[in-house]
Amino acid sequence: MARRIVLLLVVALLFVAGGGSPAFGQTADSVEFSLEAIHASDAFSPEAFRGGRWTDEGPVITYIQPADTGKATHLMRYNLETGDSSRVIDGTNLYAEDVNRLVQIEDYQFSDDRKKVLIYTDSKRVWRANTKGYYYVYDLSAQTLTPVADRQDGHQMFAKFNPSASQVAFVRERDLHVVDLATGTETALTTDGREGGMINGTVDWVYEEEFRVRDGWRWSPGGQYIA
Repeated sequence: MARRIVLLLVVALLFVAGGGSPAFGQTADSVEFSLEAIHASDAFSPEAFRGGRWTDEGPVITYIQPADTGKATHLMRYNLETGDSSRVIDGTNLYAEDVNRLVQIEDYQFSDDRKKVLIYTDSKRVWRANTKGYYYVYDLSAQTLTPVADRQDGHQMFAKFNPSASQVAFVRERDLHVVDLATGTETALTTDGREGGMINGTVDWVYEEEFRVRDGWRWSPGGQYIA
């Protein structure tokens, strides 16, 4: 038994020293890859898309696609049955006059009538996720981009259209606000939010940590109330 073990060890040492056949998976024409190619480049990055969502048009999804050049992002439509794709929003048109530059689509929401898109951009991290940023309304027919609220008033969180897409509500500094899209008038729905005290429309870190809950408010089906 001991002689058998010694023999196996000798054979193993011969392989380690290079006396055996090529390592598993190697061939004479194998290609060598550098650590830089593996870890510091996109050579092995798989193709992917962000923000994929089903539509009510059948086997059709929408998703976010980076533009070929520049920092623009497009909102795309893809038919899984036919393989046809088209742009819903051309990202090179998303020039925001309030910041004098293009803004990227990080997340989006269609209005119920699918005539407007609520675009989330320039996000920043809160606890574990990028949940505060700025929102714009893009009118698909007029091809206009309008900020929901003034950036100087602070970041916005968890913005949503009401069912008729006439208003957008959001959270800012632990209080709920609503904006009339026709007039641009902003109204504070709550005013008692404060650090270490009342939180309106979102939750404290422990809910995110333990329950993965972040967004804490919803429109009622008719749009008259907010829970």
